[in-house]
Amino acid sequence: MAVAIGSLIIGGLEAAGVGGIAGFSLASTTIAGVGLSTVLGTAAIIGASIGLQYALAPRVPKPSDGSQALRQAVPPRIRGYGRNRMAGYYMLYEEANGHSYDIVAFHSGRISGIVAHYLHDDLVTLNGDGVVQDTFGDGRYGKNAVGIKTRLGTVDQAVSSFAFEPGISDIWTPDHIGKGIAWASLDCGALSAEDFSKVFPRGKPELSVVADLSLVWDPRIPGCLEDDELTWVLSYNPVLQLIDYLTRSDGGLGLDRSVILPDERLAEWMIEANLCDDQVEKSGGVEPRYQSHGWFKFDNKPEDVINGILATCDGWMAETGDGTLSLNVGVYRAPTVTLTEKHVFGFSLNYGQPDEQTVNQIDITFTDPDNNYVEVQTLSVRDEEAISRTGVLRPQQLSLTWVQSNPQARRLAYRAIQRLNPRLSGSFETTLYGLRAIGERWVRLQYPFVAGLEDCVIEIQGAEIDLLGGKVTFNFNRIEPGKMEGYNPATDEGAPPVVPAPPLQGGLPIPDHLTYELVGNETDGYRIEVQFDDPGRSDLSYLVRYRLADDGSGNPGPWVTQAGTSANSDGVTVTITTGAVQSGSDYEVQAATVGTRGSLSQWAIAPGFLNFKEPLNSGYLALLEDI
Repeated sequence: MAVAIGSLIIGGLEAAGVGGIAGFSLASTTIAGVGLSTVLGTAAIIGASIGLQYALAPRVPKPSDGSQALRQAVPPRIRGYGRNRMAGYYMLYEEANGHSYDIVAFHSGRISGIVAHYLHDDLVTLNGDGVVQDTFGDGRYGKNAVGIKTRLGTVDQAVSSFAFEPGISDIWTPDHIGKGIAWASLDCGALSAEDFSKVFPRGKPELSVVADLSLVWDPRIPGCLEDDELTWVLSYNPVLQLIDYLTRSDGGLGLDRSVILPDERLAEWMIEANLCDDQVEKSGGVEPRYQSHGWFKFDNKPEDVINGILATCDGWMAETGDGTLSLNVGVYRAPTVTLTEKHVFGFSLNYGQPDEQTVNQIDITFTDPDNNYVEVQTLSVRDEEAISRTGVLRPQQLSLTWVQSNPQARRLAYRAIQRLNPRLSGSFETTLYGLRAIGERWVRLQYPFVAGLEDCVIEIQGAEIDLLGGKVTFNFNRIEPGKMEGYNPATDEGAPPVVPAPPLQGGLPIPDHLTYELVGNETDGYRIEVQFDDPGRSDLSYLVRYRLADDGSGNPGPWVTQAGTSANSDGVTVTITTGAVQSGSDYEVQAATVGTRGSLSQWAIAPGFLNFKEPLNSGYLALLEDI
């Protein structure tokens, strides 16, 4: 089939008001060959955006979408790379025998493993049987009432134990295996009304998991075989993930690797993969230069997934003249192609940017594992010179949803702001000699008759080939390699985002220095006045409970629980007065704090018994000292 060769996969989108990046296209004719547009037909992804440009208007799921499972009759399948928090879609959502039974499918295809489990936004701990442990000190998910099991999406994985539970086994049978689907199950047991509010203070738990997702082929590893997925490995490397997405038939583009990445081209891509893995400095240590963590739905557009990965490494990908794919990650290398005045015969130039189009601040967000895998904002990258010159702040949002490192996000934003404000940009026409530059990211341009182009390096932003007219037209930005690679973590990284302590982290405070005494008289009745230290938190309320130490049968009586609606505090001590109590009896007294969602601290136990030997009058305090 005749197709346009040189079609740049990443090109052409004017995202969020930023200058467009045109794709390579063939203006006047076509050349026989097999290109990406052939494989995709009408779904060709020509016209996407380049790497960091895409991050200015992302179209893949937000990180927060992975915190809560959804119910949908026919949901799209989900696939991902790297480490992510996943919730997915419900396959089972039923109640039987006082239990709630949930199963959520969160990934299509085998995954590497499960790293952690969340209920709501609480990171929970499981024992060897998958039972959630009470580690919060306030009863949340305790009493062995919550069980979690997971499957990794293998074709021979075990069926859920739900298939053997009376009352649910007729709905979820041993035939419901979920072959090739990674899923998690949640079993919440029956509880009394009193225990339910303690164990499930936020209602039915919402399950999500942190998982290392798809395994990929890594040609650099001996024994990792392209045609044997059982030998594949987990990788956070964006280049390897991109190869997997481009060539995977289920959940990818299904392109023939030998066509788009023959061995010679694949070797070049492995150079880019190694550059991503190289350790670079960050504040307090080192980390891999570029890593990628993200997920997508099967109904997301291919260019959006590709760009999500490219944005993590300032990637630049183009289809070359022979139908293969060229890739450069964000590490500058000296150009291998030079264009001179012999090859160039026309220009259209822009010196700088109009003030109203200048972006002088990039507001950065990325996915932060320390903040429960939600998107957070870090310090902005600013062009102080441009801000001082115009006196106007013109920010642009950079959403790096597939990045999970603050230093990496800062490095990428540093590169992005320079690309957004080139000192010299435009287009120029060359003879067909310019075909040598197709598939090259950086080109040396030597044109002594135009100021700024005497001897410079340009970054190709797109091209158009006119074979009948005998010319090639390039769009470009002039770059300053030293400045592009001038990021210094000591001065440019800044402080990471704040990680707020969860409101109930470590459990609710237990009332301290709990004391009590008798108040009242025979005429008005007696009550117990309970006091403890004020914890100094406006989000707390209190409970007091008391009971007869002996109800006449030799056993304690039932607890009488009283909300602390009558609690008073002088800023130092909380005082709560109970309802009427009997005279001549021994009482046990306890107190607890209550969180905003009804969660309860451990009970503080008052020392000894409050003892009434005989009816007391208004001189009870003096008499108590003699008891």
